[in-house]
Amino acid sequence: MHPLALELNKKNVYYKESDCFTDDPFHLVNTYVHANYNIKMHSHQFFEINIVVGGEGRHYIGDTSLPACVGDVFVIPPEVFHGYHTSGSLDICHIILRSSFMTRYREELALMPGFSLLFDIEPRLRRSAGCSCNLHIAPYDLSDFFDEVSRIIRAEESKHYAYQSAQTLALIGRLGELLQKNIENSSLPSQLGDLLLVMNFIQDNIDKKLTLDEIAAKANMSRSTLNRHFRQALHISPMQYLMHCRVTRARDLIAASTLSKTEIALLTGFYDVAHMNKYL
Repeated sequence: MHPLALELNKKNVYYKESDCFTDDPFHLVNTYVHANYNIKMHSHQFFEINIVVGGEGRHYIGDTSLPACVGDVFVIPPEVFHGYHTSGSLDICHIILRSSFMTRYREELALMPGFSLLFDIEPRLRRSAGCSCNLHIAPYDLSDFFDEVSRIIRAEESKHYAYQSAQTLALIGRLGELLQKNIENSSLPSQLGDLLLVMNFIQDNIDKKLTLDEIAAKANMSRSTLNRHFRQALHISPMQYLMHCRVTRARDLIAASTLSKTEIALLTGFYDVAHMNKYL
């Protein structure tokens, strides 16, 4: 186990939304650059996008670690332990997303290309399998992204929160689309490529009554091979991942409070409300 992971046994560092946001209900995004970033393992209540803007070091998540270089993008889901270490200089741009941001813009986010890849699939593979398929922004694109982040920071400083949220949505859309294109154009190991294909298929079809045979056929694998690959990389079965996706989507829809529980159960592939409530 890497040294930062050992800190899990010593101190449970946890950040709440109240540590990062004002009382203004329209303050949904907190963006800043942290220079010389060294931080032990910690977790938080919110989603966070980390973009390496200077220096180099290592990114730790779960029991794995990856190099952190200029242009690397790491999305950190809620409740996931992670940390950074550098022996020199490591500058990280933090884009912290309040839970109400994710709820308010749920429909817009779900329609963005690569959103599931960016916010669920890649972080899950990174922390479970140590797979290095995270987004890397090429040097020739960095200045454009820096300009976008600077606009988000200036909007927050001016308390133009609606504009800040709109700019953040645009940035997430660009990041998700870029990750999707990068993965499509890269030569990933066949097992990792198959996992990404299957996880995307599950994310896109959680409203359907999927069977293990249907999922395995999508990957052109036998049931036993698919199960083995999933358990080796993610430590869960394909059907457990399907249930995770259903529960996550159902909770998001319930938080939005625009649909009845019966409608939400049907939209997320549960048989009925009682079946959904069993897993919530």
